[in-house]
Amino acid sequence: MRILIFLFPFICFSQNSIFKDSLILINLDENQLVNEIKIEDLESIKLKEDYYFIDDKGGNVFVLKDLKLNQIDKSFRHRMQVGSNIFTYNDTIFRHGGYGFWETRSLLTYYDFSTNEWENLKSKNEGVKKINHLSTTKSGKTIFFGGYIKDPKKGVNNEKSNSVYLFDFTENKWTNLGNSKYHFSTQDIVINVGEYEKLISKNDTLFLINPFINKINFYKVNPILYSTISNRQLKPYYKDSIFYLINKVNPLQKTFEINKRQYEEVLFYKIGEADFIKKNNRYIFLFVLLPFFAFCFIIYTYFIKFKSKKKTLKLVNDILIYKGRKVKINNYEISILNFLSNNSEIKINSLVDLLGNEKLNYNHQLKIASKTINDLNNKITVFMGLESSFIILSKSDLDKRIKIYKLNDNVRIVIS
Repeated sequence: MRILIFLFPFICFSQNSIFKDSLILINLDENQLVNEIKIEDLESIKLKEDYYFIDDKGGNVFVLKDLKLNQIDKSFRHRMQVGSNIFTYNDTIFRHGGYGFWETRSLLTYYDFSTNEWENLKSKNEGVKKINHLSTTKSGKTIFFGGYIKDPKKGVNNEKSNSVYLFDFTENKWTNLGNSKYHFSTQDIVINVGEYEKLISKNDTLFLINPFINKINFYKVNPILYSTISNRQLKPYYKDSIFYLINKVNPLQKTFEINKRQYEEVLFYKIGEADFIKKNNRYIFLFVLLPFFAFCFIIYTYFIKFKSKKKTLKLVNDILIYKGRKVKINNYEISILNFLSNNSEIKINSLVDLLGNEKLNYNHQLKIASKTINDLNNKITVFMGLESSFIILSKSDLDKRIKIYKLNDNVRIVIS
C-alpha cells in the first residue's frame, strides 16, 4: 500500500512542509484517509526511507513509525531558530538560521543521532543571517538564498534578503556569491524538482531556479493548471518527472482528488531566462566602448559572409518557392514555418498548441504534430536539395524526453 503524507492545507512528499494543524496519511491507491495525527508547528523532512518532523520553534524531533509520531530527541523547544531552513546532507539533518530572542541567527546545527541532540557545526568564518529562506544542496555544497532578516530596531516588518551564500561542507567555509535578481522565500509555493532545482510559483509565472549554474528560466502558468499550481492551500509536489496536483479535497467523504501532469505539461511555455545572481557592473563602463565597436565590426563582417552562404526559401501564401520551383503546403505546415522564422527553436508541445485541435486527446495531438513536422522536414529537404535536414531535431538539456526543433543554420525563410 502506497502511503502519502498529507496535511490540509500543506502537503509533504520528499520535500519540506510546515504543519500547523494535523498530519493526514492517505492511501494513494484508493485516495482514502488512513490515519490522522494532531500536531502543532512541525516541519517535515525525508531522510532515507523515514519521515522526520522537526519542531518549527526549535528542538524537538519526531519520527513516523507505524502510522504514529514518536519523539526521539533529548532537546526542548528553545525558540531560538524560528523560521530556520531545514535540509539534509550526507544522511544528516541540518538547520540553518532562524530567529529568536530578538536576533536573526547564522547558526548551522545538525542533529546527532548518536546523542539525539542538536550540535553546532563549526565553520572557518561566520555565515549569513536569514529566516524563512530556501536552500539547495549539490556535491557537498549548499546554497542559501532569499528569505528575510528581522531587525526589531527597524520595526515589526521583516526586511527582504537577496543575498546568496554557499557553504562548503568539505572546507567548512562560507562564501558570499552575491545578490539574487528576484526575491523568494518559504512564503511562496516551492516545489523541489530533481535533486537541486526549485520550481517557484509567483502570481502567473513559474520560476525554475538552478543556483549552481546561476540560471532562472521563466514559464507561463498553464491556465488549466493555474488554480492548482498557484493555490497556497493545496501544495503540489514532484517525483519521477510527474507533478502531483491536489485540486480537490473533500474532508466529509475523506477522499482526495490528485491530478498527475507530465513535466512538459507544466513547463510547456517558456517566456524567458535570466541570471540568478546579479552581475557586478560597477566598473564595466571602463571596458565597454572599444570592445563594443570591435565586436560590432566582427559581427557585421561575419553576418555579411554568413548571409551570402544561406539558402533562401520564400513562402507566398501557401506556396514555397526555391530557385523557381514551387510546392504547396497546408495551413498547419504554414504555421510551423511562420513560428520557426520568428523563433530560434520550437518544442513539441508548442507544435501541439499550433495544431489547435483540443477535441483530440493529448497523446493523439503529439502523434499528429510529430508526423507533420517529420513529413514537412523530408519534403523540404528533398525540395531544396539540402545535404542535411531542413529542420534539425535535438533534445532538451533540462529533460531529454522533450524534443526541440530548429531550422538548418544554412537556410532562412522569407515570408511575403
